[in-house]
Amino acid sequence: MKTLTKIIIVLLIVIAIPFIVALFVSREFNSEGEIVIHKPKQEVFDYVKYIKNQDNFGVWQLSDPDMKKTEEGEDGTVGFKYSWESEKLGKGKQVITAIVDGESMESDLFFLDFSDDANASYITVEEKSANETLVKWGITGKTPYPWNLMNLFHSMDKDFDQGLENLKEILETAESDDKAKLRSYYRQTFDDLAKSVDGLSSAQLHFKPAPDKWSVIECVEHIVVSEPMLFEWLKMALMQPADPEKKS
Repeated sequence: MKTLTKIIIVLLIVIAIPFIVALFVSREFNSEGEIVIHKPKQEVFDYVKYIKNQDNFGVWQLSDPDMKKTEEGEDGTVGFKYSWESEKLGKGKQVITAIVDGESMESDLFFLDFSDDANASYITVEEKSANETLVKWGITGKTPYPWNLMNLFHSMDKDFDQGLENLKEILETAESDDKAKLRSYYRQTFDDLAKSVDGLSSAQLHFKPAPDKWSVIECVEHIVVSEPMLFEWLKMALMQPADPEKKS
C-alpha cells in the first residue's frame, strides 16, 4: 500500500512540474522571418497586402488543403476578415487593422481554440535598391497559461522563414504565359499607334473633321495621359487573388 501511495505521489509531482514551470515562463512571444526579394518594393507590397495570397505561400495554410475558409469585406483594405476552420490547425481568424501603402500591412490574429485575445501580425517591405525589397513577416502576442510552456520548445521563426522562401519563389519566377502575352500585346499596340501617326504633318495632326470632334493630336494626347492610370489599374487587378466567380 505504501508503494502504491509513493507511486501516486511521484505521478502527481511529475504532472504538476510542467504547470509549476509554466508559472515562471513568459506568456509573451514573438517570431519573425525576413528575406530579400528581387522585385520592386511596390510590386511586392501589392501582393502581400492581400491576406488571401498567404494561401499561396504560408506554411500553415499550405499544410492543410482541406481547410475551410470564409471571408468578409474587401481583401487588401482595413477591416477585411478571413476565418478558417481546420482539423489540423483548429479555428481562427485574421483581421486587417492597418495598411500603409507601399510600407506595411498589420492584422489581428485570433486562435479561437486557445484564446480570444488578439495577436499582432505584420508584413513590412523596405527598399534595398530599385529591384531589391527586404520583407519582414512576424507576429507578437501572448500564449495563455499553461500553453506558454511551449514557448520554451517551439518557435515560429522557421515557419515564417519558409513562408517567405515560398513568397520569394512566387514573385521571382518567370512571368506566366498570360502576363507575357499581355506585355507583348501592349508593345504591339504601342508600336501600331506610333506607326499610325508617323509622317503626319502639323496640319494633319491638328485637323478636326467637325468642331465637336477631336483632332488626331488630341486623341494621341488622351491616350498618353490616360494609359498610365489604366495600366496601374490592370497591375493592381493582376496582383489580387484569383476570383473564380469572375472567370466567365
